[in-house]
Amino acid sequence: MRSITGSPSGRNGRPPTHGSRIRPTRSSGSSNHGSVGALHHSYQDDCDALRLGVRVDGDRTVHAISDLRVHQLLAAVGQSARTRLLDLTAAPLRHQQDGPALRDTITAWCQSGFNLVRASAALHIHRNTVVYRMNKIEQLTGRSLREHRTAMALYLACLADRLAGDPDH
Repeated sequence: MRSITGSPSGRNGRPPTHGSRIRPTRSSGSSNHGSVGALHHSYQDDCDALRLGVRVDGDRTVHAISDLRVHQLLAAVGQSARTRLLDLTAAPLRHQQDGPALRDTITAWCQSGFNLVRASAALHIHRNTVVYRMNKIEQLTGRSLREHRTAMALYLACLADRLAGDPDH
């Protein structure tokens, strides 16, 4: 495994230029460089890990692209498509005072394998609080989280919201 230090300060994952600021973050990518094409993909993955890792979890200093593949895919989709997904799926949540907490609940629940106990542990809240928030999400959206398509659409919308640079995160 190799790591690259620094964070692209430019936009669109471009590498830093002379005189640009470097943040103390690292990316750990794959080390399979069998061809020039593979080297290019590895470089792109490292740039994406640096750019997305800071936006998704700025508290960590090492970001593995394997943990950010869904974010990478969402970032590759145009902003207008992400905005449309947010507007059609998670708009009722975004307009709530506790919208960031509801977003974090969906994200933690999905990333915890749809397990309430693990989600509550990840959020450092009581299990009943997770249940309360999920019920509120169902009421606001008018859709059941037991429907896998609903849960996944909300999860992707919440990740897209986070990538949009929400000031609450």
